[in-house]
Amino acid sequence: MIITTPSSSMTYFAHYNFSTGFSKFFYENYLPFFGFEINQLIPNENYFSAISQDLKRIPFLAENCNLIKPNRIQLWSINVLQMLLEKYSYTVAKSSELLCFGWHCVVQ
Repeated sequence: MIITTPSSSMTYFAHYNFSTGFSKFFYENYLPFFGFEINQLIPNENYFSAISQDLKRIPFLAENCNLIKPNRIQLWSINVLQMLLEKYSYTVAKSSELLCFGWHCVVQ
């Protein structure tokens, strides 16, 4: 059986926002309890890639919420942070335990 669920969710999942997601520890605890053996538990990205994605939303959200648009220096700062986060994303795998886009779980 293949299980995929969101690890985190925002309200853009509305009207289907019944849960905030499941962590690695949820699967490691409950699947064996119900008799399943975990063959694979793979994170979809990690904390740094999730934060980087949210930074990309700032100009769009500022405009949609009728806030002052970020100026050039602020946009440059966002880009610098995104470059750092993307660098970290490729080198730090363990951060997916804190936050990721979801878990891909293969069980039998």
